[in-house]
Amino acid sequence: VFRVGPRAQCLGGGAMLALVVSFVSGFLNPKSILPIEQILQARVSVVLFAMLGVLVAPLVEETIFRGFLYPVIARRLGITAGVIVTGIFFGLMHAAQLWGGWGQIALLILVGIVLTWVRARTGTVAASYFVHLGYNGLQLLGYLAYTMGGTRH
Repeated sequence: VFRVGPRAQCLGGGAMLALVVSFVSGFLNPKSILPIEQILQARVSVVLFAMLGVLVAPLVEETIFRGFLYPVIARRLGITAGVIVTGIFFGLMHAAQLWGGWGQIALLILVGIVLTWVRARTGTVAASYFVHLGYNGLQLLGYLAYTMGGTRH
């Protein structure tokens, strides 16, 4: 019998979240090119962004948002408010790179809420970290497949 451990479950859950967000995002058309798309026009930017987005961002963001911010907000306002408020802050922190893509910003707020819910549900930042890692990792693979296919840039 093949058993999947909790890390693999979280990575898979993050990948599924990325698929859902990518699917929904396909129906949201910003009126202009998003700042992140402008940044990713140069190959060196893609490489740096990939390293940052997969290796650094999940660790740093989970430590800040789910490790420090969420517990403070949850103690003051309750778990539900802590999950929602932390998720909103997470999404808004990414707003500069998506400015003009209001639907995409809303989706990242939803991603932040899901990541914080995972943290609240499991009681550990490690779970939200692996979900975040799975999410960013699949987003990166999808972006690379999309651009390498000659569809964009």
